[in-house]
Amino acid sequence: QQRCGDAVRFGVRPGTFLRNRAALALAAGEGGVETGMGIARDLQGAFLFGGHRPLLWILCGDWLLQRGDPVGAAACYRKATGWPQTAADAWNGLGEALFAQDALRSAQEAFERALALRPQDPWILNNAGVVLRARGDLALAADRFAAAHRAAPELFEPRFNLGLTHEQAGRMARARYWYTRAAELRPDFPPVRDRLRALGDQ
Repeated sequence: QQRCGDAVRFGVRPGTFLRNRAALALAAGEGGVETGMGIARDLQGAFLFGGHRPLLWILCGDWLLQRGDPVGAAACYRKATGWPQTAADAWNGLGEALFAQDALRSAQEAFERALALRPQDPWILNNAGVVLRARGDLALAADRFAAAHRAAPELFEPRFNLGLTHEQAGRMARARYWYTRAAELRPDFPPVRDRLRALGDQ
């Protein structure tokens, strides 16, 4: 409460403060069942104080997704898809929520809608690749992961996903290459170590 009061004295609107505090907590992964009620109170307050509603719907979707409610999350994300400033994030969030429900075709369509708005976004490209791989389109999935890597070479996820995709396609040398590149960023990440150990020197 003191931090909120200090922010108001500096000219920050209460709704904006609460929205940003909720966003920071969600980014830290604090939206789970055991830890997420403070986020719920902040979002409720942000709605009450007139915060930016499309952004708040996306944050509500993020919160529900972290709490294991992809159906509720999808409903929230859909409310933000009609606003130009939030549409790409809303479609991406909707894709994640649909993927969590195993609605793979609908998830792919949502990610493609997001990519049409932000074609170089590495996270959307990576997410689209995950769904394509799950649907068995390994060539296009690899293209999406490669594009994500080009857009953000410092990200771990596209490197690791390229390894998984090449391994699933039977291209073991390429898989080892990308697992090794992923290990450069997270050398102690067990799935990377496991995949490199499983492939060995074959």
